[in-house]
Amino acid sequence: MGNDHHVVEFMTDYLRMMVSGNLNAHEIESLMDSEIETHHQEAHGPVAAIARRGRAPCRPSASWRRYWA
Repeated sequence: MGNDHHVVEFMTDYLRMMVSGNLNAHEIESLMDSEIETHHQEAHGPVAAIARRGRAPCRPSASWRRYWA
């Protein structure tokens, strides 16, 4: 856990909220779940873009064809 700065920031942010006592446990849990889901979606974005590009038909542009002709 100490080597991953994302985990450290995540834990310290939510420990700070717990200690401050402004939110109840269910609200904190909901916020944590939401942040984890957002993090996973953001991390998956580049992978999904590459996968979409891999499925797309390869059509070289006109300028590329002139260069290699």
